Amino acid sequence: MVLIPITITYNGQEQTVEFEDSLTFGETEALISGSVDLSDVTKPKIDLSNYRMNLLVLTIKKAPFKVGDITTIKMLDAKVVKHMLKEITKVHPLATYIEDWMATFQSFEEEIDSPTESTTPVPANLAGQRKKSTSSQ
Repeated sequence: MVLIPITITYNGQEQTVEFEDSLTFGETEALISGSVDLSDVTKPKIDLSNYRMNLLVLTIKKAPFKVGDITTIKMLDAKVVKHMLKEITKVHPLATYIEDWMATFQSFEEEIDSPTESTTPVPANLAGQRKKSTSSQ
């Protein structure tokens, strides 16, 4: 995991914000489960507001403001947040996470929908080669 720097203007001064270039599996699951409603998988509902807020909370690791706090992010200047989101979503696009979830779901659906093939065992007396019997007359 690497920290990526972004320069922002915060309280009239140039400041650096650093965000993670990747998330842990648990963070990714929390981000998506808090942002996507798959109660009807044919019509997933995406809450972009939750995604954006949670993404900022999870990825920003160093900033001139309190990190890991939704209330602090909500109180930031919208221009500052928009600039950070522009850079962070280049690295963490929602589509990537949803595609990963949907691939998992589709694999699960294919397993359920695919017919199981049964094999009939061959009786022992039919297995192997038959030998020609020789009889002496």
